[in-house]
Amino acid sequence: MKEIFLLIIKTTYYIMTSSMEEQVNSDDQSEVSAQTIPPIKDLRLGKRLAYLLRYGAEKEGLQVREGGFVDIDELMTVPLLRHHQKQEVLREVRESTSYRGHKRFEERPEKDRTLVRALYRRRFERNPYHDGTKVPRLLEVCMEFVCNNIKQFDLECFQDDFIVNCMLHKLRRRRQLTNAVLRSLLSRSLDSLDLHDMYFTNGTARILVQKCPALLVEATCMLHKLRRRRQLTNPVLRSLLSRSLDSLDLHDMYFTNGTAKILAQKCSTNLEMSCAPLRRRRQLTNAVLRNLLSRSLDSLDLHDMYFTNGTARILAQKCPALPCMLHKLRRRRQLTNAVLRSLLSRSLDSLDLHDMYFTNGTARILVQKCPALRKLSLRDAGYAVNDQVVTMLVKNLPNLVSLNLCGCKQVTQRSLQVINKYIPLIQHLNLGMIPLPQESLVDFVENSSELLHLDVSENNLLIEEGAKLLAAICLSRNITFVSHFKF
Repeated sequence: MKEIFLLIIKTTYYIMTSSMEEQVNSDDQSEVSAQTIPPIKDLRLGKRLAYLLRYGAEKEGLQVREGGFVDIDELMTVPLLRHHQKQEVLREVRESTSYRGHKRFEERPEKDRTLVRALYRRRFERNPYHDGTKVPRLLEVCMEFVCNNIKQFDLECFQDDFIVNCMLHKLRRRRQLTNAVLRSLLSRSLDSLDLHDMYFTNGTARILVQKCPALLVEATCMLHKLRRRRQLTNPVLRSLLSRSLDSLDLHDMYFTNGTAKILAQKCSTNLEMSCAPLRRRRQLTNAVLRNLLSRSLDSLDLHDMYFTNGTARILAQKCPALPCMLHKLRRRRQLTNAVLRSLLSRSLDSLDLHDMYFTNGTARILVQKCPALRKLSLRDAGYAVNDQVVTMLVKNLPNLVSLNLCGCKQVTQRSLQVINKYIPLIQHLNLGMIPLPQESLVDFVENSSELLHLDVSENNLLIEEGAKLLAAICLSRNITFVSHFKF
């Protein structure tokens, strides 16, 4: 019995101490929350200061100095702050922060006074009263009457952009700027418009296109605002775009294949649009690319795009005038024979395959796809470029006038004989770093009637006397001669 009694006492004590700890913790949490949540009065003061220092200072008759600064003593005379003390307002200016943790206001001492201002979003409304009085201006009275009875007016022929934008701002502040009201306010002669903070819909976009064909609103600025407010959908975009648009920024928009189709349909072929945002967001697929490209495109940056054989076929079909981006594909090790076959065209007259992994299949592709080729560079193309490959190329590319074989060390004097035989009109030949004997080089130069440039630098089999002999022959035939020897 004694042991049972002691057990009951210990259990009771444990329950009591646990409940006391829970009560203390809850009291502490309530104190912390009470400290972190500002009083309602402070919230009201912050909102009133934001209104006065961002928008309403001039409207309330205050003098706004350069930079948006207002004298604190003048600010305290506004009826909106009659329930607050000066020190209370200054404390709010010094300590108030946005939900992101940024300071909202700034204080600046100046001689015997203190100036304050909002740090951002300053857009002061014009003073509606005559200076030093509370007598409203005639313009304000008229605009107020029109705004209150907007359905009775049609401003189709009204051409004052300033007054129209002032009335739009008033109606926005009152939450009365609907599409029907907007239709009444707009006119065909309007060339500037500010729809900041308006709830933008597809109907709004259609109204702008119908009512304001001459509107000079910067499309990119409007699109940027719509993107930030998550209102830039494909239907809205379709309504806003025009065929005369020559630049467009769709940064951070959720881009789909439908978006690409809209751009292809609504915008002219000279539209300049960077694919970089789409590449970064992994949205630049072959389907999207097909809809974006046009036949008149002469420049394109596909940096960091995952390039496939299908991508190459799209470029060849949609952009026949587009210069090949072989160098970028080579650097990314994506220039395969299949990709090369899709990119090449029969009208190509110049091709640089520098550093490409060259095979017999590559040579066959060149022969089949580019019979009119005039300039070809196989510099550092590897051991696969030998006499057999050179013979295949020169036999089937009779229009070659420039050939770069620098670094192709499998080439021998047999290739020189083949070049003399099948492309006698060769003008530029680079044989750098190829070990060729002096006799074969001399025979080649003497049998070339149209040769203008010969490069034999870094030839290990060529001695200085042989190089001088070659230089003399080239000089007599007006041929530019390049070697590693200095004469």
